[in-house]
Amino acid sequence: MRTQHVTHCPGLSMVDKHIQPCIIGMAGLKPIAWMGDSLARLRLASDDIRSDAGQQLGLVQRVWDPADSKPMPGVGPGVMEIRVRGSNEFRVFYVARFKEAVYVLHCFVKKTQATRKADMDLGRKRYVEMLEMRRRTSGRSPK
Repeated sequence: MRTQHVTHCPGLSMVDKHIQPCIIGMAGLKPIAWMGDSLARLRLASDDIRSDAGQQLGLVQRVWDPADSKPMPGVGPGVMEIRVRGSNEFRVFYVARFKEAVYVLHCFVKKTQATRKADMDLGRKRYVEMLEMRRRTSGRSPK
């Protein structure tokens, strides 16, 4: 069994406390960086939703495609949405195009056919914060 570990990005102490990601990885997998309260929101979901979302994110960590996803260009370039169906509809916005981590931007229950503006706006906000955090902590261009 692989052990889970938590790592920290250099320079995170300089990043606003609201966007400090919790970075979780397992040996041989791309780590997941949870932006804002995305991990807390997923933990509040029902067991079936958490299990399925975790399996789908595990595929993304292995650089495979999740079973049910679609691009979300309205949130940001490279942002994808995992669609989880179970006791309710649940969505996970993430970015996997960077080699250092899978960034989970937002997790939420979807209550209407169209994604709510508030969820899109929060996804966009965290996308910009993620790019800025990457620029500050590693000197990379936020492209």
